[in-house]
Formats: sequence, C-alpha cells, structure tokens
Amino acid sequence: MFFLQQMCPPSRPVAERTFGCPQSGVQYMTLHLDLLLLANGALAKIQLVDGRGSTRCEVSTRPYDPHGLCLIGREHAVVTYAGYRKIQMMHVRQDRLILRSVLDVKALVWGVTSCGDHIVVSYRRPPWLEMMSTKGRVLRQFHDAGKTKPFRTPDFLTTSKEGFIYVTDFAMNTISKLDSSLVVLQTFSSPHLIGPRGITPVGSDRLLVCSLYNRSIVQVNANSGKVAVILDEQDGIVAPRSLSFCPMQRKLFLCSELNTKDIQVYLIE
Repeated sequence: MFFLQQMCPPSRPVAERTFGCPQSGVQYMTLHLDLLLLANGALAKIQLVDGRGSTRCEVSTRPYDPHGLCLIGREHAVVTYAGYRKIQMMHVRQDRLILRSVLDVKALVWGVTSCGDHIVVSYRRPPWLEMMSTKGRVLRQFHDAGKTKPFRTPDFLTTSKEGFIYVTDFAMNTISKLDSSLVVLQTFSSPHLIGPRGITPVGSDRLLVCSLYNRSIVQVNANSGKVAVILDEQDGIVAPRSLSFCPMQRKLFLCSELNTKDIQVYLIE
C-alpha cells in the first residue's frame, strides 16, 4: 500500500490513496459490509478485499470470466459471466463466499443490477434488457424494436435509491435512464462521455461514470443530464473501467483497465 501525495483543487475529489491487491484484471466491484467485492476476470475469481487491500477470501469461477456484479440485500450477490450464457448466484459473508445456483439464459449476458428482490441484466447480440427473479423467471423484457435504437452495446448497470435503472452503452456513448418497467425515460450524451463503462449513483440525483476514452470520471445530473468532469489525468485517471461509492465514508473506489493491480481511492465532497 502507498499513499498518493497529489494535491487537488477544493472543488475536486481528493486522491486519498492507492492500495495494491494481490491480483490483476479486476473488472467490477461494489461495497459490502465495509469490504470490496471484486469480480476478477483475468484470474476467473470473485474476491472479498478489506480496506487495506488484503484478500479476505476468494472463490474460483473457472472456466468462466466474471464481469457484472451486484448485491441483493446484505448477504447475496449476482455475477454475470460475460461472453457466456450464464448468471451466478452467490452467498456473501464477511469471511466466506459461497457459489450457489447458476442460471442458464438464452443470449450473451453482460451487466447486472438489482431492482428490489429482482435483477436486471443486459445482453448483446442482439442488445436488450431483461428483468428476472433470482430463480431465473423472466418478468419483463426490453427489446429494441423501434426505429430509434437506444442500445447497441449495453454494458454496466446500476439502480438508484428511487428505483431508476441506468445503463451505459459503450458504442453509443450514452447513459439511458429507465423505470422499473424497463421503459426508457431519458438518454444522456456528452463530448465528455466517450466510451462509458462503470456507473454508480451518488445521492438522489447524481451519477458517477467512467469515461474510458476521455480518461476521466464524470458526474451526471440524473434529472437534467448535465455532465461535468470531476477527475481526469491530472488526478491519476488513465483508463477507468469500474467504480463504487461508499456513502458513509464518502469514498470512491476505482479500477482501471491498464493498472489492474491497484484500486484508487478518492474522497468525494
């Protein structure tokens, strides 16, 4: 572990530190019980890591590579195996990860988020979204059948406290806002939002998004769609892929596509 000695303007998040993790290729993460739950696609593992970067426990997902990850409640997690037609259910404890049932789906599944007691997943080839129970029963579907196509490569998903679902589309350079019926309410785009990947809500009306090709983290107003860059290369952002926000500690945890051994930590005002 080492601390970043970088000064940031008062209006910008402060780079608190970077800690090393004994793995590479972290693809997605979320916060749980003051720990980080990581999907490690390079090593085909799910790992539980503490605030010092030490691995508490891990479980192999071979031969599948984990990608999307979300929590349902405090003890259950869902993992998608990108490029495969499978969704993994898990039980999460402070010192143990338990693989449960595997759901077989009909297409290449990508991202996942929770919506109440259900999950919403994104697919490619063709691009669409689907809400299902944790037993695999399909409840709702969004098929892109209109002339105006909001999705080309739907990727990461997140759900706000208000129940809105947000989807990044890497090829369209957009963020779409949907209700719990999977109806598209708004679509946001900006020159600062090129190659959007991971996304996380902050409060009731803000989103933080990884803009891969802009090498930045952008803040999006979930009502107006106004976009502002809050972190960029001068803050150590290179190729941001996924992120998670801890509201109690006001900390942002960030993973990069290039620096796959470290997790960057920023304080958010």
